[in-house]
Amino acid sequence: MSQKEQSWTQHNPIAQTAGVISLLGPTAADFLQGYVTSDTSRLQPDQALPMAICNLKGRVVASGWLLGNTAGVDLLVHTSLVEHVRTFLKPYVTFSKCTFATDPGKTVAVNSAQATIVLAPGLKVQVDGSAQDLEDCSEPVNACLIDMGFAFVSKPVSEQFLPQVLNLHNQGAVDFDKGCYLGQEIVARAQFRGAVKRHLINFNDPALPQVGDAWGDSGTVITIDATGHGLASVKAE
Repeated sequence: MSQKEQSWTQHNPIAQTAGVISLLGPTAADFLQGYVTSDTSRLQPDQALPMAICNLKGRVVASGWLLGNTAGVDLLVHTSLVEHVRTFLKPYVTFSKCTFATDPGKTVAVNSAQATIVLAPGLKVQVDGSAQDLEDCSEPVNACLIDMGFAFVSKPVSEQFLPQVLNLHNQGAVDFDKGCYLGQEIVARAQFRGAVKRHLINFNDPALPQVGDAWGDSGTVITIDATGHGLASVKAE
């Protein structure tokens, strides 16, 4: 166990930048197969499945993870996008056999004694409704995701970029062999016809630009931590 992970475990913290959307019903995973970029048939207990939700133009509405459970599927997305994603999916959920949970919401406990779901190396989470008084660990979790190159999309950059521009296809979040989903045709065309003209890079900027700000000559800040280390989308050279 790393020093960072040990510290998080001792403080039993939560990631308040991560929000949970719960879809209930035995068909939740089948329903989501048509609306996320990953293959929901690969959902496994105690393992988070990286994913993105795209609009009809193939732009990423939200990125995050799917967590299967006995009641259905939990979607972990950025807190700033929880209501937007619910609104985005609501017309489709209405005509499905699954429903949104109506409880006040669940909490994402990180590296606590109960955390068993692997989100990333050294980073485990547990989703439940009983951890409201835990310490906020948004910053170290955000730094961890930046280190691993995972673009955790928030509201300022929602619906602007293809998954490949955010390197989500190299994070296991895009399955090019599964069936159709919203935006799939455009995402696949960009992948197989070489139409992706931007890519994701790591940067360090002590000026601490905000998510959505311009970076350099052609970049956009996708995510950044308190030290100025972040990820930016830039034009390919």
